[in-house]
Amino acid sequence: FRSPSFVGTEDPVFDALEMLVAKGLSGVPVVRSGTMQVVGVVSGYDLLALDYTPGKLDRSSGLFPPLGSCDSFEGKKDLM
Repeated sequence: FRSPSFVGTEDPVFDALEMLVAKGLSGVPVVRSGTMQVVGVVSGYDLLALDYTPGKLDRSSGLFPPLGSCDSFEGKKDLM
C-alpha cells in the first residue's frame, strides 16, 4: 500500500510540479494544511498555465488564492 500523493495549500508551486513529474501524475489533490481537508486539485496544465497568465501573479498565498481575492476583478471572471 502506497501513501497517497497530495500537496498543501502552503506548498510552493515547484514542489507540486516536482511531485507530478517524479511520480508521473497528471494531477494531485490540494489539502488545507492542518485539517487535511481537500480544497481542490492541481494539474500539470494548471501549473503550466501559471507561466502564461498575463500580468504578475501573487503566489505568496500558495497554490490557491484566498477566498474573496478575486473580488478585485469586479466580477469580470474573464479577466482572471
